[in-house]
Amino acid sequence: MGTWAAYLAFRAPADGRVRFPGHERAAVAVGGWTYLTGEITNYEQFEAALSGIPGPALLSAVCDSDFAGITGYLDGTPRWNAYINYQRAVAELDVPLPESAPAEDEDLLDRIMAWARTAEAPPVDRDRLRKVLATSCVFADDGLLALEQLLGVISPEVRPFGSDQRTDYDIVMITPAGETVPDEAIADIARAVQGEADSGEPDENGHRIEFFVPKTNEPAVALPAFSATVRRLGISPATMVFWNGDWTPLADLGR
Repeated sequence: MGTWAAYLAFRAPADGRVRFPGHERAAVAVGGWTYLTGEITNYEQFEAALSGIPGPALLSAVCDSDFAGITGYLDGTPRWNAYINYQRAVAELDVPLPESAPAEDEDLLDRIMAWARTAEAPPVDRDRLRKVLATSCVFADDGLLALEQLLGVISPEVRPFGSDQRTDYDIVMITPAGETVPDEAIADIARAVQGEADSGEPDENGHRIEFFVPKTNEPAVALPAFSATVRRLGISPATMVFWNGDWTPLADLGR
């Protein structure tokens, strides 16, 4: 599951730590900006607060890291709206496909650049702005960060979200209650999928283990290797495996 979060950035001399939820994102605001983050449910709270914030502000939301919506405000009034991974946003939000892609919407680019001038941002390069809006991101968080950095809100030293991701996918295994998997077996499986293992504590649902599979190990290779190894180790066929969005009994995995 990706990021579900809301972000608010503003230049007004307000103490965000008192008025809004606390900082949770490892990002460094620069140039007099206050940068706040919260759960996706904070979006409406942030939006309601904008009427009382003078000057420029950015309100953003990331939805499962699939797409991000960004609105630029000035004195509490929205001046422009854009999406990272806009085609996913159109599909998931069931809104009409725009006549022009954001990167080709010259009026949108004009409005963003005009807003940036009011925000006392460094001069915004139109070609770079076009490229940010045109780029399809694996993690929409990265496109949002790139836009924030271009607009002078976030330090250019902040690393992209995707650079901290260990995996493209993972395999979760829950054994029946009362059963555990020996450390040696966990190590064998981790070697088979060429990844890392995180062994959780047993609970009422059984013993949970998550295997983080590297981006370099394709699912077509990792899953058969996982299946073959757990069967060879004699792990209970009632063990449940989460893979590709579904829980599957080990006995049915790969069949």
